[in-house]
Amino acid sequence: MSKVKAGVEVLESLFDTVRHSFDEFDPRYDKRVGEQQRLQDLIVEKIYAPRPDVPQLKLSDLEGRDFITSMSDRTDAGGRIVSINGVDLASEQPLLGGQDFMFWNPGKVWASQQSAVTKNMAAANGDNVIFIPWRMAPQGSDFSSMTGGTMIRYAQSNMDKATRKQFDAVIRGIDDSWAGLDSDDAVASFQAMSDKKRKAIKSAMDVQFRNRGGLNIGEARLSIADPRQLNSRQGGIMNVGELHGSKPVIVDDLHPDYSHNMPGEGLGTLEDQPMTIFDLIPDARIGEDQRRVGDAVDALNPADPDIRAMQMGPKRGTITPEILKKLQDRGVDVGNIDPSLLALLGLGTSSLFAAPLLVEELMEE
Repeated sequence: MSKVKAGVEVLESLFDTVRHSFDEFDPRYDKRVGEQQRLQDLIVEKIYAPRPDVPQLKLSDLEGRDFITSMSDRTDAGGRIVSINGVDLASEQPLLGGQDFMFWNPGKVWASQQSAVTKNMAAANGDNVIFIPWRMAPQGSDFSSMTGGTMIRYAQSNMDKATRKQFDAVIRGIDDSWAGLDSDDAVASFQAMSDKKRKAIKSAMDVQFRNRGGLNIGEARLSIADPRQLNSRQGGIMNVGELHGSKPVIVDDLHPDYSHNMPGEGLGTLEDQPMTIFDLIPDARIGEDQRRVGDAVDALNPADPDIRAMQMGPKRGTITPEILKKLQDRGVDVGNIDPSLLALLGLGTSSLFAAPLLVEELMEE
């Protein structure tokens, strides 16, 4: 077992140390064929705090409720990375989520930039609504500074002196505010940069230094990923929260990337099922051509343009008996639908339960 930093040792019995290996994962964590073996050989050691009690839900538990949906990356939560491939990180990398953000942050259900949070709150329209985030692609975590932060922390521990000097020269060529790899403020310096510069720095670390004591981008993505989502369906749903639309947005500096938080709470988690968020929004209009989801989207295998259209802004809908019945007929375990409503559906009165119009697609920033 890798060394545990002083100060954590006192609480060691309260935490679980887990070594993750990566035999099966979505190949899009790093599309380069030549890098796949490195990902398969990756070993990541994490320390987790005791996970909050999270109830198991069925979709039928949400029957009749209005919901908002927005995207969520696959990053892990509730723990810290302490070592990668046997190398103790210079400092532990916090894991902030992701889907599980709502369970580790009481009073909050989702965090993002101000504009994204504002759009979601507008879609809630002052109501308390269910919040169901849909799963992004493996590369969806790249905006998070956890990816680059992991690469920097590993480089601090694993690069020789000459390479560190060259590393600093390359990074300062991108942003001259870079604190330097030997600085205790290296990660904070990276986090303070614009997304454009962070992307350029991650690319430089990957291309120029992955074989000189650094990680490649795929190793970093896998290291921070939630192990339960390594090979999960893009556009799938997982956790369920409640957004308190009548409460004010929470603004703080507790998350290094997102200062704005939607008020609410985590309610529970859904079993992995052969479905996606598109199954819940058949009447939504997406894309420039405003195509109707129920007519134009293969819900189980959504095309890239459909996923991109969902990134334009939140959607609002209702978990109707009709939607649940269609999923049940397809083999999805939705739980127990109200028998009286099923009877009405059998009589051809499904239009009584048609979902209300969804919020209009919001303009991209």
